[in-house]
Amino acid sequence: MDLHFALKWFEITSMEDLDLIKLKKIYRRLTLKYHPDKGGKTADFVQLQEVYSYLQDCIKYPHTHKTDQKTYTQNSNNTNSQANDTSDIEFYKQRIKDLQKYNSTYQNFVNLQIQTIKQFYKNLDQINSQNNSYNSSLGKLLNDELAKLDKRYKSGWWKSIVGIKSIDKSDLVYYQNQLVNEYNRILTKSQKDNLQINYNAYQEILDQIVQGINAL
Repeated sequence: MDLHFALKWFEITSMEDLDLIKLKKIYRRLTLKYHPDKGGKTADFVQLQEVYSYLQDCIKYPHTHKTDQKTYTQNSNNTNSQANDTSDIEFYKQRIKDLQKYNSTYQNFVNLQIQTIKQFYKNLDQINSQNNSYNSSLGKLLNDELAKLDKRYKSGWWKSIVGIKSIDKSDLVYYQNQLVNEYNRILTKSQKDNLQINYNAYQEILDQIVQGINAL
């Protein structure tokens, strides 16, 4: 008789700590369940008695039934091992899914930061382009005003007739210096403002990157 089959009949999972007294108590309880006078089937009751006799022998003569018990223990261990293997497989599957999800999130974050940095440099290019255009316009304005002064300095007496007022050498130098100094003042202020704008933009992009890293 197969030990696993016998233990299943008696609703026992292991031979450990099983003695004749415990076995007899279980047998009495099962007798009430399978006895023909209690509504049970005769064949089941006969089977119960055979199983009971077999388990008694296993307890009384453990060496005789050692092979059966060893086989049952190995089967149980294999079953547990398979269950553990299945559990481990499911755990690692879930772990892989979690890592894939995290990797996807991280890639999205990196891509977002790359786009943000590209936009940052694009904005800087626009700022620098506007600043260069402003400086160019300011330089042209200075040259125009210097040209007007030079024209007034070189104008003859007859030019006053048509409303062009001439100036002497000292006036020319004075007004030239005034124009150049004002140009340099405005240009310096423009460069400082541009530097501050670039700094603020740089600080903003760094803050966004740091916040994104802290959110991971």
